[in-house]
Amino acid sequence: MKISLNWLMDYLSLDLSEQEISDKLTNLGLETTIINRGKSFEGVVLGKVLECCPHPDADKLSICQVDIGGDKNYNIVCGAPNVKSGIQVPVATIGAKLNNGAFKVKKAKLRGVISNGMICSGSELAYNDDQEGILIINTKEQVGTPIEDILSFNDDVTFELDLTPNRGDCLSHLGVARELGIVTGQEILRRKYKLAEDGNKTANVVTVNIDVPDACLRYAARVIKGIKVGPSPPWMIERLESIGISSINNVVDAANYVLMDSGHPLHTFDLKKISGNTINVRYAKKDEKITTLDNVERKLDDFHMLICDDEKPVALAGIMGGLNSEITKTTTDILLESAYFNPTVIRKGAKTLDLSTEASRRFERDTDIEGVIPAVDQLSNLIYEVAGGTILQGVVDQHPQPSDTRIVHFSIEKCNSLLGVDLAEKEYNRIFKSLQISVNKKNGSLACGIPSFRNDLEREVDLCEEIARIVGYDHIPSSTQFTGSFTSFIEDSQALDFSLRIHLQACGFHEHYSNSLISEIYTGHFSGGKAVQIKNPLSKEMAYIRNSILPGLLIAASYNEKRQEKGFKLFEIGAIHNQSTKSPTLTKEKFHMGILWYGTPGMHWRQFE
Repeated sequence: MKISLNWLMDYLSLDLSEQEISDKLTNLGLETTIINRGKSFEGVVLGKVLECCPHPDADKLSICQVDIGGDKNYNIVCGAPNVKSGIQVPVATIGAKLNNGAFKVKKAKLRGVISNGMICSGSELAYNDDQEGILIINTKEQVGTPIEDILSFNDDVTFELDLTPNRGDCLSHLGVARELGIVTGQEILRRKYKLAEDGNKTANVVTVNIDVPDACLRYAARVIKGIKVGPSPPWMIERLESIGISSINNVVDAANYVLMDSGHPLHTFDLKKISGNTINVRYAKKDEKITTLDNVERKLDDFHMLICDDEKPVALAGIMGGLNSEITKTTTDILLESAYFNPTVIRKGAKTLDLSTEASRRFERDTDIEGVIPAVDQLSNLIYEVAGGTILQGVVDQHPQPSDTRIVHFSIEKCNSLLGVDLAEKEYNRIFKSLQISVNKKNGSLACGIPSFRNDLEREVDLCEEIARIVGYDHIPSSTQFTGSFTSFIEDSQALDFSLRIHLQACGFHEHYSNSLISEIYTGHFSGGKAVQIKNPLSKEMAYIRNSILPGLLIAASYNEKRQEKGFKLFEIGAIHNQSTKSPTLTKEKFHMGILWYGTPGMHWRQFE
C-alpha cells in the first residue's frame, strides 16, 4: 500500500520528517519504507533512438544508436521489450546518478558490446511504477534537454506500507492518518462537504434486491444524471500518480480517489446499460460466464457472487466490474455502488479466478460496514465537482441485518500482568480514547465498544495487544527472572542449525531466506520425490510447497548476477516437503541446507594481515 505525505496532510498537521513518520508507523506495527517521488537522479537527458538492432549474442538485448545532442551519437545496449527506432527516451549518460546517488552509471561491456549509458524506465527515475519497459516521451524539446525540464517531479514523499492481513483498516490514507493521530495526539480533520441533491428520488429510479444476505450484508446505491465524462483535473491526476495509479477519466478516477482516501471500494455503472434499472445481488450459476473490464471472459462457479440487472451479470461482486456496464465517453447517467461483502466469499472467488484487485484486497481483509454511506456520498460529491450532473435525492440502502456495536470486556489487572506493566486506569482510558474505543466501567471491568472500522478486535487479548503497541514495545520493561516448571524445558532440536549458521557466517556466507511456496516449474528439477500441491494457493507461482532448497538459492543468484554482482556466498537452512503415503498427513518434512558460491567474493576480514 502506497501512501502520499501530501495526501496525509489533508487529515493531519505534521511537522515530522519523513523518517520520523516512517519510524512511528513501523513502531505501531505498520512496517513502512520511504519512496521519494521527487527528483532522485542527476545527469539524465532527453535522447532519441536513431537505430535499433538485435544484439548478436543475446536474444533479449538490443543495440541502439542514440542521439543526445552534440556531434556524436552514442551506442547503448538496452534490454527493454518496447525499445525501437524513432522514439524519444530518457538517457542516463556516463557518470549519471540514479536512486538518490545509490547507483552511478558507468561505461560497460554487455555480451561483448560497449554500452555508453543507459536508457531508463519510469521506475528507475521514480516517475512511475512501470518496470516492464523504458519510458517513452512525446515532446518537442531538443535532444540533450535535462529530463527534469520535460517531466514533472513533484516534491511529494511516498511511503510503502507492508501491512499484516488483519489491518485492512489501514489500506487508505484515512486509516494511516488515524494511526498517526494516535502517536501525535491529534484528531484527524474529516472532509466536509454538502451534497447538492436535486430532481427525482433515487428510490424512484433504482431498485436493489439482495438474494444472498449472508454474502452481501449491505448494498447502497446513488444515481447521478447528466454528467460529462472527460479528463480529470490536474490535482486528481497528480494525487493518483503519486501512489502509482494511472488516470482513466474523471468518473473512474474519482472512484479510485475515494477508494485510496477512505479505504472503501466503490464501483460506477453506466445506468443506461442496467436493464430495468434493477440491481440483483446473487450467487453465480455453475459455469455461468462474465466478461470483466479487463476484456477476459471468466467461467464462474456457484460460490462466486454477482451483481446483475434484470437480464445479465454486470459485475463480479467485490472484485471487478463487467465490460457490458463500463463507463465510456458517451455515458451521461451513472449508478454508484457502495457495499459490504463477506470477506470469505470475496477471497474464495478472487483466488479461484487468480484475479486480485484493489477492491478485492480490501474486501478480503474486511471493510467498515458503517463506511458504506459516507463513501458513496463522498464519491457523489466528487463526481459532481469534476463531471457535473445532477445528484438524485437520497440513497437506496439495503441493510437486511444491522448489527450492534461489538462489546469486548477488558480487565486492567489481567492486561498489566500479561504485559508486565503497571499502567493506571487513567492511562488505559487515554489509550482507548485515542483508538476511538468507547469505555464503560461495569462490575470491575471495562466494557469496550469497538469502532466499526476495527474488525480485527474481537477478544480481550486483542485489546492487550493494542495497549502494547501504543505504549511501545521498547517501553515495556524487560525481566531477568521468571518461574517455571523444569519439565517445560525441552531439547533444542535446532541447536545444530544454530552452530552451522555461526560457522558459515564466520566464513563470509550470507543467510538467504526463500519463500517455501513455489511454482510447479521448479518442483521437478532437483528432487526425486513428488511435490505437495496447495489446495487453495495464493497464486499459480505459489501453488506448491518446495521439495528442494536449491531453486530459491538459484533464483537469488540470478537476481544478483543480473545486477552485476561479481561474487557472493549464500546459504539457506529450511524445510522441504514430499508426498508420502506412509505419513498420516500424506506429506514428509525434512530439513536441508543449501550452499551457493558465485564468482569471486570480496576480501574477507580474516584474510587481511
